[in-house]
Amino acid sequence: MDGEGRAGTKVRLAYWDVVKGIGIAAIVLGHCRPTAFVYLYHLPLFFFVSGALYDASRHGRDPFGYLAGRMRGIWPKFVVYYSLAALCHNRLIAWGVYDGVEAYNRTRLLVGLCKALLFGYDEPIVGAMWFAPVWVISAGLYGGCVWLGLRLSDAWHAVTGAPKGNGDDAGTICKSPEGKQPVGGRAMPKQGTGGTAMRIRAPGGYGRRGAGWVAALGAAAACGFAGVWLMLQGVGLPYMGQVSLVAVPLIGLGHGLVGLWRVITEKRALWCGAGKHWLQVPFVAAFALASGYLLHQVNVRWHIYVDVATNQVPGGWFYPIALLGILHILAVARLVSAIGERLPIVTAAAAFLGRHSFDIMALHIFVFKLFDVVWFGLMHHDAKVNLAGFPTSVGASMWGAYLVLGLVVPGMAGCGVEWAMGKLLYTRQPSKPRQM
Repeated sequence: MDGEGRAGTKVRLAYWDVVKGIGIAAIVLGHCRPTAFVYLYHLPLFFFVSGALYDASRHGRDPFGYLAGRMRGIWPKFVVYYSLAALCHNRLIAWGVYDGVEAYNRTRLLVGLCKALLFGYDEPIVGAMWFAPVWVISAGLYGGCVWLGLRLSDAWHAVTGAPKGNGDDAGTICKSPEGKQPVGGRAMPKQGTGGTAMRIRAPGGYGRRGAGWVAALGAAAACGFAGVWLMLQGVGLPYMGQVSLVAVPLIGLGHGLVGLWRVITEKRALWCGAGKHWLQVPFVAAFALASGYLLHQVNVRWHIYVDVATNQVPGGWFYPIALLGILHILAVARLVSAIGERLPIVTAAAAFLGRHSFDIMALHIFVFKLFDVVWFGLMHHDAKVNLAGFPTSVGASMWGAYLVLGLVVPGMAGCGVEWAMGKLLYTRQPSKPRQM
């Protein structure tokens, strides 16, 4: 890949870091200042981003490798954070954070540490980590849907004898006007034309495999239907499996819509050149305001509320509402990126939160309770505060302090954990010289 391509990839990944940063800020805000508005989209957003970053040409035929990659990225930190919570269990009881919870003896402590290895989430202080196994399972399920689509596409081409694309560069041929060089993508001269032809990859990396694309989306939709049905019936599966099923279509939406958007922008670049993005800031700002108003009306006027952790979904309306919320955050992220062109610290701060979104998800309630212990248990012990209240002890009256601490402290802790893990787990040992 050339340098320009690497730069473009870094820009795209930085944008998705900003999106995740806004999303994790919404989650922390929803926990420190009860806001039903953010529950409409904050968790679906992360599944959508997973789909947006999914590469079918790389992972489509290796779903187990994709699942292993998701595990490798999240499991070591999960073990560290849950083990920390288990080790602090008795101390939290002594501080009054846990009320009516049995203290750990050596055997129960060992059980808690073993649960850290098995994606357990019984410790209230890190209860938000229920999301981790859900994210891994849903990613694996969507990888299986894509694999199934590709296999069915192979079978279809074998029966019909139609030529098969490789899923990488097969796609639509776009021809630029005569004398105009295409901008971006890969130009391929084509005889008998008055210009230059460019092959643009179809959405999702399927190329001419339309049957595979339809089959994959059909399988994802079936998972979503099953998950919504189980939620409406109040049925729970191990590891919140019903939420994993509901999340599969959201990953498919991210995969398909972002791939389609890439095709549209590449075609525009082919015809109009680079220049400024056609979605200018005023239009994006107007859409962000309009979509935010509609989401507010969903709560206020129509009294529709979403909380996937408690199986509270509005049936078939869940996906349109979630998609509206996702588009709202994408627009807000575009505005943040525009501000970052003049104030880079804004984009850098949002991207930092996005890169450490899992650390913040795992530790923000832990930080809330430590703040409660220090502020009310030690400094203002005369205040009548129930330290055992979750996720905070005083509700929304100090939400600003909770929000800042719940974002910054876990993010910094994540930096330290990554540094330590890089030294202990992922450092390659120098190879010894081979003896002749």
